[in-house]
Amino acid sequence: MLKEPEVLNLILGLLTALILLATLGMPAQRFQRPFFWALAALVASYLCTNLEVWLWPQLMNGLEHLFFALAGVLFLVGAIYLRRHEQAGGD
Repeated sequence: MLKEPEVLNLILGLLTALILLATLGMPAQRFQRPFFWALAALVASYLCTNLEVWLWPQLMNGLEHLFFALAGVLFLVGAIYLRRHEQAGGD
């Protein structure tokens, strides 16, 4: 059964991804790419959470956890990239 918080997470994740996508092309915002892909992995995990009600529950549950793990790794990569960028005196 679908739960309201899961659907709300998916909607908010999609809206945030659209906002971040709009700023992705700006030259000063290159450091955001890993964060964008991390957010995309989170949205994919939210999508799998909602789809597991109808399609292949075990597969979708496994994919959900895989996407959560991928998002964590990508957030770490983004944080490292951002720290190095700021230490180098970048804007």
